[in-house]
Amino acid sequence: MKRSGKKLAAAAETMRRRIGSLFVERQIYLRQHGQVHFLSLTPRLQMTAAAVLLVSAGWLFWSTFNLLLADRAVEIRNERIKYLQAVHEQQIAALRKRYETRKSAETDAAEQLTDQLKSLETQQDELTGLLKNRQLSGEALDAMRRSVQGKPASAAEGTNARHSQLLAPQALVPRETRMASLDPNSGLTLVPLSSNNIDAMPDMQASSALPASERIDRMKARQSALAAGIGDAALGEIDILKRGIARTRVVSADMLMRPAGYQSSRDKPQGGPLLPFTASNDFSTTFSYAEHNLSLLARLENAVAHMPLASPLPDYEITSPFGGRTDPFTGRQLFHAGLDLAARYGSVIHAPAPGIVSFAGWKPQYGQLIEIDHGGGFVTRYAHLSEIDVKAGQKVSWQTRIGHLGSTGRSTGPHLHYEIWYNGIVRDPAKFLEAGDYVLSQR
Repeated sequence: MKRSGKKLAAAAETMRRRIGSLFVERQIYLRQHGQVHFLSLTPRLQMTAAAVLLVSAGWLFWSTFNLLLADRAVEIRNERIKYLQAVHEQQIAALRKRYETRKSAETDAAEQLTDQLKSLETQQDELTGLLKNRQLSGEALDAMRRSVQGKPASAAEGTNARHSQLLAPQALVPRETRMASLDPNSGLTLVPLSSNNIDAMPDMQASSALPASERIDRMKARQSALAAGIGDAALGEIDILKRGIARTRVVSADMLMRPAGYQSSRDKPQGGPLLPFTASNDFSTTFSYAEHNLSLLARLENAVAHMPLASPLPDYEITSPFGGRTDPFTGRQLFHAGLDLAARYGSVIHAPAPGIVSFAGWKPQYGQLIEIDHGGGFVTRYAHLSEIDVKAGQKVSWQTRIGHLGSTGRSTGPHLHYEIWYNGIVRDPAKFLEAGDYVLSQR
C-alpha cells in the first residue's frame, strides 16, 4: 500500500513538474512611443487560457461531429423515405396494373360472352328459319297425302290394291312430328338469347354449375348437332324420294332437277375416299350441310309434286295393262299404250299433278280426250270420257276435277284409258302409280 501510494505521489509530482515546465511565467513586451511595457503571463493565467482553449476546441469538435452525424442521419432517413416511397409506388403500380389487367380481362370476357350470345342468337335464328322453311317446303306432297286421307281403300287387285296403302291414315306423319323426332331426348326450346336469360335455357339449367363460357360451348355443340340432324333427316327423305322416283323405271332424281344442257357434278371428274359426314362443332359447316340438303330436298319435292304419281281415280280395277296384249276388237297381239282403269260409269276423274290442259275434245279412237302438260317433259292423257270439265289452256292443280269416266271412242265398256308420256315417249303408268305409292306411304 505504501509503495503504491509513493508511486502515485511520484507520478503526480512528475506530472506537476512537467506541467509547471510548460506553463512558466512569460512576459509579453510592448513598445510604444519609445517606451517599453510588458505584460506578465503567470502560469495560472496560462493554464486557465489553455483550459479555456482546450474546452472550446473540444466543444467545437464535438459540435461539428454531431452536426455531421445529424446531416448523415437526415440523409439516411431521406434515403429510407425515398426507398419506401419507391417501393410503395411500385406496389401501387403493380396493384393498378393487376386491377387494369383484371378489368380488361373481365371486359374482354364480357365482350366475348356478348359476342358468343349474339352468335348463338344468330345461329338460333338460322335454325328457326331452317325449321320453318322445312315445315313449309314440300307442302304440295303433304297436301297430296291429306287429300287422300280418309278415302275408302280400293278392293281391286294389282296396282290399285298397292295404291290403296296411300289411304291409310297412320302413314300420314305430320312434318312437324318428323322434324321434332330428330333428337327425341333433346328437349330443345328456342327462346330469345341474352345475358339475362342465359341461365333459364334448358341446356344451361342442366349444367348450371359450369362456367358460362363452357355452357355456351355446349349449346353451340348442341346447335351444330341439331343442324347436322336436320341435314341427316333431309338426306333420308331425299333417299326415299330417289328410291320412289327410280321405281318409275323412266326418270331419276338427278334428271328431274337437271336443267336443259346442264352437266351435273356426277358427270365431271371427281374422286376421294368414301367417308361419312360427322357432326362438327363448327356450326357453319353443319348448317351449310343441312341447308344444302334441305334445298335439294325442296327442289326434289317440288319436282315430285309435279309428277303424275297418283291415280286419277280413287277406286278402280286394272282391266288391261300397259304393253303387248290381245286386242279386244281384232284379236291380234298389239301394243297397248296405256293402262285401262275400270270403274263406275261417270266416276269423277282428277288431275294427278298440277299442269296445263293442252287438249280437251274429241280425238279418233280416244273418244273424249283430255291431255295435260305437267312440265318437265311429263304429259298425261285421259281417254273414253263421258264428260269433259276443263278446256285447253286451263291451269289445273292436284285433284282438280277434269272429267267423268265413260266409254267413248274405241272402247268395249266404261273405263279410263290412262297414258303417261315423258319426253315424247309413252311410259307405263303402273310404274308411276307404284312409285307414288312408295313415295307417299313412306313419308
